[in-house]
Amino acid sequence: MAVALVGPRRTRSRIAGKIDPGNIAWIPKYNDKILALSPIAFWPLDDTSGTVARELVSSLDGVYLNPTGFTLGADGIGDGAPSVLFNDAGEDNGNVSTYSSGLSSVFDGAEGSHGVWTKVLNASIWTDGVFRYTIHNYVDGDNRMYLGKMTTSNQWRRYYESGNVGKNQTAAVTTSVDWVHWLTTWSEAADEVKTYRDGVQWGVTATSLGVWSAGALHASFQRISTTQGTVGEWKGWLAKGVIFDKPLSAAEALIVATI
Repeated sequence: MAVALVGPRRTRSRIAGKIDPGNIAWIPKYNDKILALSPIAFWPLDDTSGTVARELVSSLDGVYLNPTGFTLGADGIGDGAPSVLFNDAGEDNGNVSTYSSGLSSVFDGAEGSHGVWTKVLNASIWTDGVFRYTIHNYVDGDNRMYLGKMTTSNQWRRYYESGNVGKNQTAAVTTSVDWVHWLTTWSEAADEVKTYRDGVQWGVTATSLGVWSAGALHASFQRISTTQGTVGEWKGWLAKGVIFDKPLSAAEALIVATI
């Protein structure tokens, strides 16, 4: 897998956009490519210590929870940056809480996209009978969305619900043990929900959507790995969690799935 790096170079401080002389790091070009698409939030999950999951757009940092359930600084997608390994050790439910009032104020459940890079720990995960979530956004039981592995062997699910109208796509997938990129896009204006696997549309386009509630995001249910911190931990690696306030095009879906 190709590795593309820039640096070392000085990175911009997230305070007032100024250069921080003490912050010198290797910056993967992949991150720059994602930021060029103007996400509202981007957690690269490349942290190597601590409990803060850095967010690169507006400092909407997340929090790593249940430290025995994950390992920071694990092997990454191939862009030169590490990832997080969620080990599900003893059902410890390691996860990242991505909630903030800032995220809630910019999140758009009527027009948007969310995605993440995923890799299972080993082939047995595909048949372990556990629902394993990757990325989960939620206002209430009638307005929510997620991507995850089903309890049924070798199946994946995309779920989007707006105004109590659910659009579920569940189907068998090639049971890869390598990195796979998943992305869902939604648009009330275009009346469609699409999901992409490694930059190629997966399944059918869902139509006849409901109307998304304008309520605030639920503080307990904005997660990377698990739904609310106690259910459905991913078992394997996750990287590059991202949210947009626009439905990405097919061309852009391929960009975010390409290292």
